[in-house]
Amino acid sequence: LVIKRIRAEKTADDSFIRMFQDEARISAALRHTNIAQVYDFGKVADEYYLALEFVPGLNLRDMINHEAQAGRLIPPKIMFRIMIDVLDALNYAHSRRDDYGQPMRIVHRDANPRNIMVSTSGETKLIDFGVARATDRLERTRTNHFKGKIAYMAPEQVQGKEVDQRADIFAMGLTLFEIIT
Repeated sequence: LVIKRIRAEKTADDSFIRMFQDEARISAALRHTNIAQVYDFGKVADEYYLALEFVPGLNLRDMINHEAQAGRLIPPKIMFRIMIDVLDALNYAHSRRDDYGQPMRIVHRDANPRNIMVSTSGETKLIDFGVARATDRLERTRTNHFKGKIAYMAPEQVQGKEVDQRADIFAMGLTLFEIIT
């Protein structure tokens, strides 16, 4: 497993702690073969932690760079398997309902090659729901602030407008373009 924790300089930042708690709660609600699992969340002394599934392998960014250095592209069969797996994971997250049957309206908001892991056994895992949006977040993104990697953001996300699952689909379209080219 992997332990994710809040850096010492952020432990006094209530907003950051609420964001971390949101990540733990949203991630723990997602049980899908293509989403890295949360095993535990807690606090020891003054330090919050999140115990996550370890995915031995490379993130998609490293795979793209490795193939590019060798003058190759990721083979189409592998490329499309990765994309199908990630889109399946996102579809699951987008359509997830809470224990009362209410839509959670989860949007990853940071779907990009660095947050897609490919294990040494060929499994694809979407990771890092740290800036995900859901209906019951404790911490809200302020207007005119955005979270995620700007290169993969949908125009409405860059403009600080409300986003829905289409922002993640937009990011995956850019990721697919990047893999193909």
